[in-house]
Amino acid sequence: MRSLACSSPPAARHAPPPNLLRSSDGPGLRVSSPARAQSRTIQVRSFACSSPPTAHLAGHPKLHRPIGGSGLGWGIQSAILREVVTPPALVFANFLAPNMTPAYAYVAERVGTLLGRGGVLANTADEEALVGGHVDVAFLCGLPYVRLAARPDPPIRAIAAPVVNQHRYDGRPIYFSDVIVRRNGPVAKFPDLRDRVWAHTQPTSFSGCVLTRYHLLQLGETERFFGRVMYSGSHLASMQAVLAGKVDASAIDSHVLGVELKRRPALASEIRVIQVLGPSTIPPVVVSSKLPADVQTAIREALCGLNGEDGARERLAEGLIERFVPVGDSDYDDIRRKSEVVASAHTAWLASAPRGEESAAG
Repeated sequence: MRSLACSSPPAARHAPPPNLLRSSDGPGLRVSSPARAQSRTIQVRSFACSSPPTAHLAGHPKLHRPIGGSGLGWGIQSAILREVVTPPALVFANFLAPNMTPAYAYVAERVGTLLGRGGVLANTADEEALVGGHVDVAFLCGLPYVRLAARPDPPIRAIAAPVVNQHRYDGRPIYFSDVIVRRNGPVAKFPDLRDRVWAHTQPTSFSGCVLTRYHLLQLGETERFFGRVMYSGSHLASMQAVLAGKVDASAIDSHVLGVELKRRPALASEIRVIQVLGPSTIPPVVVSSKLPADVQTAIREALCGLNGEDGARERLAEGLIERFVPVGDSDYDDIRRKSEVVASAHTAWLASAPRGEESAAG
């Protein structure tokens, strides 16, 4: 047994970190379930404190106020105290398509459980929270990853990536950009898209924007090839824009498209793929560099062993995931190289474009 003394209430010494995950009606990250608490038991011979112990000690049978009730000291004799330790639950965030949420929510819960600290998937994804270390694990597009990894002190580290459970992926952590059009529309092949309306997802998407620009450069073209270019905001929004006839075509993350076809089989009769770009290394699972190295390693091991867990294969299959495999920074050199080529060419084109053409081509 040991003696313990403090100058502030015991609860203050073991207070949980600031509440960075706010309620659903407030700003900031939102989580889908509460953090889990663990506890351990310690035996204490005596306890003296300049202020009274707080609520989690107040009801203990061995706790008593010294005679006189002056408040100058509180005593505990041979007490067994339960000290509540609340290691923060691992906070996961999905920066990819929302149709991946069911699978990734399961991954978050299961990995957190395997590490003995709980895991929650944030309802919103915020890059500032990721960079600041308030998100522990993220499912992140490859382009933002290489951009953040290029910082002098990278705030994140790539540790694993999914393998999609379809034949075209060949058991590797890769994906494609599938150029889709309306099945009954006039476009049959990529050259037919000249002077047509194209939808990028957003400038920070590799599969939904940058790879299309790279493909155009390989053809000796720029975005002037299209009649007009717009940004939809997401892969699912691009799909809907194609279906609604607002645009003629768009490049869609093949993993996202595959999951959507699984959810909505009738979609296959409404669209068709006229060009496949890639393959590219699939978006990574990243961890915050603020996590201790042993925790980062434990998360990677849990992810890569997840498909061996009872019931995991069925849950992962909701997101067409066969398993997770280890990856490192160099695995994303393909994205790094192509994005650098596009950035250089796109900057030169914008500098020479006539006034007003930049806004038309995005």
